Amino acid sequence: DIQRDLQGSQTMIMLMIFFILYFSMVSLSSIGVIVEDINVFVREYRAGTYRTGPYIFAKAVSDIIPLRICPPLVFGITVYYMVGSNCVPAKNVFCPFRYEDSWLFAQFLLVLILVNIVGTTLCFFVSSVCTTVGLSNLSAAAVILWCFTFCGALVITPVG
Repeated sequence: DIQRDLQGSQTMIMLMIFFILYFSMVSLSSIGVIVEDINVFVREYRAGTYRTGPYIFAKAVSDIIPLRICPPLVFGITVYYMVGSNCVPAKNVFCPFRYEDSWLFAQFLLVLILVNIVGTTLCFFVSSVCTTVGLSNLSAAAVILWCFTFCGALVITPVG
């Protein structure tokens, strides 16, 4: 288990930073959704088939629910207790989860899901601005890495 001291908190922070960077990079898979369908959308929009709002809503729902909510849930359920995040031991043998544990676990899952959704919307924005899939991938990866580099996560104080 991860201890509640400076070294344990630094370990947990670095794990969370790794998870956030991982799901930010996983969200790059959503880039092809907009770039490849833009010609079809423009043709159908000009023909009056549908407006922009329903198109974006349908694309977001069909991409976000199965690909951006379910994987972080499965990942979080698998990894949370495996890395030793359950710091508080249970007092009741019949109910191994305490209220504090379940609230921290829910916050962990919420952060993973929100990071994945924010990364996906960033990739949607970049892919709507760029003209090709390759340029979109390069631009979105550069933006994500630039944000990660200057977020202050790489600053670690020495223990001891």
